[in-house]
Amino acid sequence: MYCGPEGSGSPPFDSFQKAAVALDIANDREECLACFNEAVGDGTSPRTLRALLVTMAMNAFPITVIYEDIVLKATMFEIDWIIRLDQQDDFNANQQLLKDLRDRFAEHGHLPSDHSLPDPQDDSTEKNRFILRYPAEKQRRLYEELSDRRPLNEEQSGIFHTVVTAIKDQQKDADGTFLTLEGSGGAGKTELAKHIMAFIRSQTKADGQPYLIHTVCSTALGAQNYPQGECTTAHSFFVLPVEQEFDKEIDDDCMQCLAATKPQRYELIQAIDVIFWDEAMSNHRECLEAVMNEFDNLKGMRTATIRKHVTNFIILLFNSRLHYRQSSDFDARCQANSSCCPGR
Repeated sequence: MYCGPEGSGSPPFDSFQKAAVALDIANDREECLACFNEAVGDGTSPRTLRALLVTMAMNAFPITVIYEDIVLKATMFEIDWIIRLDQQDDFNANQQLLKDLRDRFAEHGHLPSDHSLPDPQDDSTEKNRFILRYPAEKQRRLYEELSDRRPLNEEQSGIFHTVVTAIKDQQKDADGTFLTLEGSGGAGKTELAKHIMAFIRSQTKADGQPYLIHTVCSTALGAQNYPQGECTTAHSFFVLPVEQEFDKEIDDDCMQCLAATKPQRYELIQAIDVIFWDEAMSNHRECLEAVMNEFDNLKGMRTATIRKHVTNFIILLFNSRLHYRQSSDFDARCQANSSCCPGR
Protein backbone atom coordinates (compact mmCIF):
# COMPACT_ATOMS: atom_id res chain seq x y z
CA MET A 1 0.00 0.00 0.00
CA TYR A 2 1.15 3.54 -0.75
CA CYS A 3 0.41 6.66 1.25
CA GLY A 4 -2.33 8.92 -0.04
CA PRO A 5 -1.77 12.41 -1.43
CA GLU A 6 -2.27 14.05 1.94
CA GLY A 7 0.21 11.94 3.87
CA SER A 8 -0.07 8.93 6.13
CA GLY A 9 -3.53 9.89 7.38
CA SER A 10 -5.22 9.87 3.95
CA PRO A 11 -6.65 6.80 2.18
CA PRO A 12 -3.76 4.82 0.64
CA PHE A 13 -3.31 3.93 -3.01
CA ASP A 14 -3.41 0.22 -3.80
CA SER A 15 -0.61 0.36 -6.37
CA PHE A 16 2.55 2.31 -7.06
CA GLN A 17 1.25 3.37 -10.47
CA LYS A 18 -1.88 4.96 -9.03
CA ALA A 19 0.25 6.85 -6.54
CA ALA A 20 2.62 7.96 -9.30
CA VAL A 21 -0.26 9.18 -11.49
CA ALA A 22 -1.96 11.01 -8.61
CA LEU A 23 1.31 12.71 -7.65
CA ASP A 24 1.91 13.66 -11.30
CA ILE A 25 5.09 11.63 -11.45
CA ALA A 26 3.73 9.43 -14.26
CA ASN A 27 2.32 12.23 -16.39
CA ASP A 28 2.78 10.89 -19.92
CA ARG A 29 -0.76 9.67 -20.58
CA GLU A 30 -0.98 11.38 -23.94
CA GLU A 31 2.26 9.78 -25.09
CA CYS A 32 1.00 6.41 -23.86
CA LEU A 33 -2.24 6.75 -25.83
CA ALA A 34 -0.47 8.05 -28.94
CA CYS A 35 1.93 5.08 -28.96
CA PHE A 36 -0.82 2.50 -28.58
CA ASN A 37 -3.16 4.16 -31.10
CA GLU A 38 -0.36 4.28 -33.64
CA ALA A 39 0.19 0.55 -33.21
CA VAL A 40 -3.53 -0.10 -33.63
CA GLY A 41 -3.60 2.08 -36.75
CA ASP A 42 -0.78 0.06 -38.27
CA GLY A 43 -2.89 -3.09 -38.03
CA THR A 44 -0.86 -4.68 -35.25
CA SER A 45 -2.16 -8.08 -34.11
CA PRO A 46 -3.90 -8.42 -30.72
CA ARG A 47 -1.06 -10.58 -29.42
CA THR A 48 1.53 -7.94 -30.28
CA LEU A 49 -0.65 -5.21 -28.76
CA ARG A 50 -0.74 -7.14 -25.47
CA ALA A 51 3.04 -7.45 -25.55
CA LEU A 52 3.27 -3.71 -26.22
CA LEU A 53 1.02 -2.94 -23.25
CA VAL A 54 3.22 -4.97 -20.91
CA THR A 55 6.38 -3.37 -22.29
CA MET A 56 4.91 0.08 -21.69
CA ALA A 57 3.93 -0.92 -18.15
CA MET A 58 7.45 -2.12 -17.39
CA ASN A 59 8.69 1.26 -18.56
CA ALA A 60 6.41 3.08 -16.10
CA PHE A 61 3.77 4.24 -18.58
CA PRO A 62 0.28 4.69 -17.02
CA ILE A 63 -1.32 1.84 -18.99
CA THR A 64 -4.64 2.10 -17.14
CA VAL A 65 -5.56 4.85 -19.60
CA ILE A 66 -5.51 2.15 -22.28
CA TYR A 67 -7.16 -0.64 -20.29
CA GLU A 68 -10.01 1.60 -19.15
CA ASP A 69 -10.77 2.61 -22.75
CA ILE A 70 -13.35 0.04 -23.93
CA VAL A 71 -12.46 0.45 -27.61
CA LEU A 72 -8.70 0.19 -27.11
CA LYS A 73 -9.06 -2.75 -24.74
CA ALA A 74 -11.13 -4.62 -27.35
CA THR A 75 -8.27 -4.36 -29.85
CA MET A 76 -6.33 -6.79 -27.63
CA PHE A 77 -9.07 -9.45 -27.78
CA GLU A 78 -8.61 -12.54 -29.90
CA ILE A 79 -11.58 -13.44 -32.08
CA ASP A 80 -12.14 -16.79 -30.38
CA TRP A 81 -12.32 -15.07 -26.98
CA ILE A 82 -15.67 -13.54 -27.90
CA ILE A 83 -18.02 -16.52 -27.54
CA ARG A 84 -21.38 -14.76 -27.38
CA LEU A 85 -23.58 -12.95 -29.87
CA ASP A 86 -24.16 -10.13 -27.41
CA GLN A 87 -21.08 -7.99 -28.05
CA GLN A 88 -21.86 -5.88 -24.98
CA ASP A 89 -21.09 -8.88 -22.81
CA ASP A 90 -17.29 -9.18 -23.04
CA PHE A 91 -16.76 -11.06 -19.80
CA ASN A 92 -15.05 -14.06 -21.37
CA ALA A 93 -12.80 -11.93 -23.56
CA ASN A 94 -11.83 -9.71 -20.64
CA GLN A 95 -11.05 -12.75 -18.50
CA GLN A 96 -8.80 -14.16 -21.23
CA LEU A 97 -7.08 -10.79 -21.62
CA LEU A 98 -6.35 -10.53 -17.90
CA LYS A 99 -5.02 -14.10 -17.82
CA ASP A 100 -2.71 -13.38 -20.74
CA LEU A 101 -1.46 -10.16 -19.16
CA ARG A 102 -0.99 -11.92 -15.82
CA ASP A 103 1.25 -14.52 -17.46
CA ARG A 104 3.23 -11.85 -19.28
CA PHE A 105 3.75 -9.81 -16.11
CA ALA A 106 4.80 -12.98 -14.27
CA GLU A 107 7.76 -13.30 -16.65
CA HIS A 108 9.02 -10.01 -15.13
CA GLY A 109 8.18 -10.97 -11.56
CA HIS A 110 5.20 -8.59 -11.48
CA LEU A 111 1.46 -8.90 -10.87
CA PRO A 112 -1.30 -7.08 -12.79
CA SER A 113 -2.20 -5.31 -9.55
CA ASP A 114 1.31 -3.79 -9.50
CA HIS A 115 0.20 -1.77 -12.51
CA SER A 116 -3.36 -0.98 -11.35
CA LEU A 117 -4.91 -3.76 -13.44
CA PRO A 118 -7.41 -6.20 -11.90
CA ASP A 119 -6.50 -9.84 -11.47
CA PRO A 120 -8.60 -12.35 -13.45
CA GLN A 121 -11.44 -13.79 -11.42
CA ASP A 122 -11.53 -17.44 -10.47
CA ASP A 123 -13.33 -19.24 -13.28
CA SER A 124 -11.73 -22.62 -12.75
CA THR A 125 -15.05 -24.39 -12.17
CA GLU A 126 -18.31 -24.43 -14.08
CA LYS A 127 -20.12 -23.03 -11.06
CA ASN A 128 -17.74 -20.07 -10.76
CA ARG A 129 -18.02 -19.31 -14.46
CA PHE A 130 -21.80 -19.42 -14.18
CA ILE A 131 -21.81 -16.96 -11.26
CA LEU A 132 -19.41 -14.57 -12.96
CA ARG A 133 -21.44 -14.61 -16.16
CA TYR A 134 -24.41 -12.79 -14.64
CA PRO A 135 -23.24 -9.82 -12.52
CA ALA A 136 -26.13 -8.26 -10.61
CA GLU A 137 -25.61 -4.73 -11.92
CA LYS A 138 -25.62 -5.85 -15.56
CA GLN A 139 -28.76 -7.91 -14.95
CA ARG A 140 -30.43 -4.89 -13.35
CA ARG A 141 -29.72 -2.82 -16.47
CA LEU A 142 -31.00 -5.68 -18.64
CA TYR A 143 -34.25 -5.84 -16.66
CA GLU A 144 -34.74 -2.08 -17.02
CA GLU A 145 -34.07 -2.33 -20.76
CA LEU A 146 -36.57 -5.18 -21.13
CA SER A 147 -39.17 -3.27 -19.11
CA ASP A 148 -38.78 -0.20 -21.33
CA ARG A 149 -38.55 -2.03 -24.66
CA ARG A 150 -41.09 -4.81 -24.09
CA PRO A 151 -43.23 -4.03 -21.04
CA LEU A 152 -45.39 -6.83 -19.68
CA ASN A 153 -49.15 -6.69 -20.01
CA GLU A 154 -51.48 -6.93 -17.02
CA GLU A 155 -51.76 -10.72 -17.08
CA GLN A 156 -48.01 -11.19 -17.51
CA SER A 157 -47.32 -8.73 -14.67
CA GLY A 158 -49.57 -10.69 -12.34
CA ILE A 159 -47.75 -13.93 -13.16
CA PHE A 160 -44.40 -12.14 -12.84
CA HIS A 161 -45.10 -11.04 -9.27
CA THR A 162 -46.51 -14.45 -8.31
CA VAL A 163 -43.46 -16.32 -9.60
CA VAL A 164 -40.92 -13.84 -8.19
CA THR A 165 -42.57 -14.00 -4.75
CA ALA A 166 -42.59 -17.80 -4.84
CA ILE A 167 -38.90 -17.91 -5.79
CA LYS A 168 -37.90 -15.54 -3.00
CA ASP A 169 -39.96 -17.47 -0.45
CA GLN A 170 -38.49 -20.83 -1.46
CA GLN A 171 -36.01 -22.40 0.96
CA LYS A 172 -33.25 -24.81 -0.07
CA ASP A 173 -34.09 -27.23 2.72
CA ALA A 174 -37.80 -27.24 1.87
CA ASP A 175 -39.67 -29.53 -0.51
CA GLY A 176 -39.28 -28.82 -4.20
CA THR A 177 -41.65 -26.47 -5.99
CA PHE A 178 -42.97 -26.82 -9.54
CA LEU A 179 -44.70 -24.01 -11.41
CA THR A 180 -46.21 -24.44 -14.85
CA LEU A 181 -46.66 -21.58 -17.26
CA GLU A 182 -48.78 -22.52 -20.24
CA GLY A 183 -49.70 -20.50 -23.31
CA SER A 184 -50.11 -20.81 -27.06
CA GLY A 185 -47.27 -19.85 -29.38
CA GLY A 186 -46.65 -16.10 -29.27
CA ALA A 187 -48.49 -15.60 -25.98
CA GLY A 188 -45.36 -14.19 -24.36
CA LYS A 189 -44.04 -17.08 -22.24
CA THR A 190 -40.41 -16.66 -23.27
CA GLU A 191 -40.52 -12.88 -22.91
CA LEU A 192 -42.00 -13.23 -19.44
CA ALA A 193 -39.30 -15.77 -18.55
CA LYS A 194 -36.60 -13.32 -19.65
CA HIS A 195 -38.08 -10.60 -17.41
CA ILE A 196 -38.22 -12.96 -14.44
CA MET A 197 -34.68 -14.23 -14.93
CA ALA A 198 -33.16 -10.75 -15.34
CA PHE A 199 -34.98 -9.45 -12.26
CA ILE A 200 -34.12 -12.40 -10.02
CA ARG A 201 -30.48 -12.39 -11.13
CA SER A 202 -30.28 -8.71 -10.15
CA GLN A 203 -31.31 -9.61 -6.60
CA THR A 204 -29.36 -11.24 -3.79
CA LYS A 205 -30.48 -13.74 -1.21
CA ALA A 206 -30.54 -13.13 2.53
CA ASP A 207 -27.00 -14.46 2.81
CA GLY A 208 -25.77 -12.00 0.18
CA GLN A 209 -25.28 -14.68 -2.49
CA PRO A 210 -26.76 -14.24 -5.99
CA TYR A 211 -29.66 -16.29 -7.28
CA LEU A 212 -28.50 -18.92 -9.77
CA ILE A 213 -30.96 -19.50 -12.60
CA HIS A 214 -30.53 -21.62 -15.69
CA THR A 215 -32.77 -22.32 -18.68
CA VAL A 216 -33.02 -25.61 -20.54
CA CYS A 217 -35.06 -26.46 -23.62
CA SER A 218 -36.11 -29.62 -25.37
CA THR A 219 -34.26 -28.72 -28.58
CA ALA A 220 -31.29 -26.62 -29.66
CA LEU A 221 -33.65 -24.74 -31.98
CA GLY A 222 -35.86 -23.71 -29.07
CA ALA A 223 -32.76 -22.55 -27.18
CA GLN A 224 -32.23 -19.92 -29.88
CA ASN A 225 -35.11 -17.94 -28.35
CA TYR A 226 -32.68 -16.92 -25.61
CA PRO A 227 -29.34 -15.08 -25.85
CA GLN A 228 -26.53 -17.39 -26.85
CA GLY A 229 -25.21 -19.42 -23.95
CA GLU A 230 -28.13 -18.70 -21.62
CA CYS A 231 -30.12 -21.77 -22.63
CA THR A 232 -28.95 -25.32 -23.28
CA THR A 233 -30.79 -28.48 -24.14
CA ALA A 234 -32.08 -30.55 -21.24
CA HIS A 235 -30.04 -33.51 -22.47
CA SER A 236 -26.84 -31.46 -22.39
CA PHE A 237 -27.34 -29.76 -19.03
CA PHE A 238 -28.62 -32.77 -17.09
CA VAL A 239 -26.31 -35.18 -18.96
CA LEU A 240 -29.15 -37.35 -20.23
CA PRO A 241 -28.32 -40.10 -22.74
CA VAL A 242 -29.74 -39.71 -26.23
CA GLU A 243 -31.62 -42.83 -27.25
CA GLN A 244 -33.33 -43.78 -30.48
CA GLU A 245 -36.88 -45.11 -30.41
CA PHE A 246 -35.58 -48.51 -31.59
CA ASP A 247 -33.28 -48.68 -28.57
CA LYS A 248 -36.17 -47.89 -26.25
CA GLU A 249 -38.17 -50.80 -27.64
CA ILE A 250 -35.45 -53.36 -26.89
CA ASP A 251 -34.16 -51.80 -23.67
CA ASP A 252 -36.57 -51.64 -20.77
CA ASP A 253 -34.14 -49.89 -18.41
CA CYS A 254 -35.22 -46.46 -17.24
CA MET A 255 -33.26 -43.45 -18.43
CA GLN A 256 -30.82 -42.11 -15.86
CA CYS A 257 -29.45 -38.63 -15.27
CA LEU A 258 -25.67 -38.98 -15.54
CA ALA A 259 -24.76 -35.58 -14.10
CA ALA A 260 -22.85 -37.26 -11.27
CA THR A 261 -20.29 -38.44 -13.85
CA LYS A 262 -19.31 -34.80 -14.37
CA PRO A 263 -18.35 -33.38 -10.95
CA GLN A 264 -18.35 -29.73 -12.01
CA ARG A 265 -21.77 -30.00 -13.66
CA TYR A 266 -23.06 -31.88 -10.61
CA GLU A 267 -21.80 -29.08 -8.36
CA LEU A 268 -23.54 -26.48 -10.54
CA ILE A 269 -26.85 -28.36 -10.55
CA GLN A 270 -26.70 -28.64 -6.78
CA ALA A 271 -26.12 -24.89 -6.48
CA ILE A 272 -28.81 -23.79 -8.97
CA ASP A 273 -31.80 -22.12 -7.31
CA VAL A 274 -34.24 -22.07 -10.24
CA ILE A 275 -34.48 -23.95 -13.53
CA PHE A 276 -36.70 -22.83 -16.40
CA TRP A 277 -37.57 -25.81 -18.61
CA ASP A 278 -38.93 -24.47 -21.88
CA GLU A 279 -41.00 -26.73 -24.13
CA ALA A 280 -40.88 -29.28 -21.32
CA MET A 281 -43.48 -31.63 -22.78
CA SER A 282 -41.58 -31.87 -26.05
CA ASN A 283 -39.06 -33.99 -24.20
CA HIS A 284 -39.82 -37.68 -23.71
CA ARG A 285 -41.43 -38.34 -20.33
CA GLU A 286 -38.37 -40.40 -19.35
CA CYS A 287 -36.23 -37.25 -19.50
CA LEU A 288 -38.43 -35.51 -16.94
CA GLU A 289 -38.63 -38.62 -14.79
CA ALA A 290 -34.84 -39.10 -14.84
CA VAL A 291 -34.26 -35.54 -13.65
CA MET A 292 -36.97 -35.80 -10.99
CA ASN A 293 -35.52 -39.09 -9.74
CA GLU A 294 -32.07 -37.55 -9.53
CA PHE A 295 -33.40 -34.68 -7.43
CA ASP A 296 -35.14 -37.19 -5.18
CA ASN A 297 -31.88 -39.08 -4.78
CA LEU A 298 -30.08 -35.89 -3.84
CA LYS A 299 -32.73 -34.99 -1.29
CA GLY A 300 -32.53 -38.48 0.15
CA MET A 301 -28.89 -38.06 1.10
CA ARG A 302 -28.32 -37.96 4.81
CA THR A 303 -25.72 -35.20 4.74
CA ALA A 304 -27.51 -31.98 5.67
CA THR A 305 -24.93 -29.90 3.78
CA ILE A 306 -25.82 -31.66 0.54
CA ARG A 307 -29.51 -31.29 1.14
CA LYS A 308 -29.21 -27.53 1.40
CA HIS A 309 -27.58 -27.36 -2.02
CA VAL A 310 -30.16 -29.15 -4.15
CA THR A 311 -32.07 -27.50 -6.97
CA ASN A 312 -35.68 -27.54 -5.83
CA PHE A 313 -37.49 -24.93 -7.87
CA ILE A 314 -38.42 -25.72 -11.47
CA ILE A 315 -40.62 -23.68 -13.79
CA LEU A 316 -42.02 -25.58 -16.75
CA LEU A 317 -43.10 -23.69 -19.88
CA PHE A 318 -45.72 -25.41 -22.01
CA ASN A 319 -47.53 -24.61 -25.24
CA SER A 320 -51.27 -24.43 -24.57
CA ARG A 321 -53.55 -21.82 -23.05
CA LEU A 322 -51.90 -19.20 -20.83
CA HIS A 323 -52.43 -19.50 -17.11
CA TYR A 324 -50.54 -20.06 -13.88
CA ARG A 325 -50.78 -23.20 -11.83
CA GLN A 326 -48.75 -24.82 -9.06
CA SER A 327 -48.45 -28.59 -8.64
CA SER A 328 -47.08 -30.55 -5.71
CA ASP A 329 -47.27 -33.91 -7.47
CA PHE A 330 -45.30 -33.84 -10.70
CA ASP A 331 -46.09 -37.41 -11.74
CA ALA A 332 -49.84 -36.84 -11.38
CA ARG A 333 -49.47 -33.59 -13.33
CA CYS A 334 -47.64 -35.48 -16.09
CA GLN A 335 -50.33 -38.13 -16.28
CA ALA A 336 -53.03 -35.48 -16.46
CA ASN A 337 -51.31 -34.22 -19.62
CA SER A 338 -50.54 -37.65 -21.06
CA SER A 339 -51.60 -36.53 -24.52
CA CYS A 340 -48.67 -34.07 -24.49
CA CYS A 341 -46.22 -36.64 -23.11
CA PRO A 342 -44.64 -38.84 -25.80
CA GLY A 343 -44.47 -42.41 -24.62
CA ARG A 344 -47.42 -42.25 -22.21
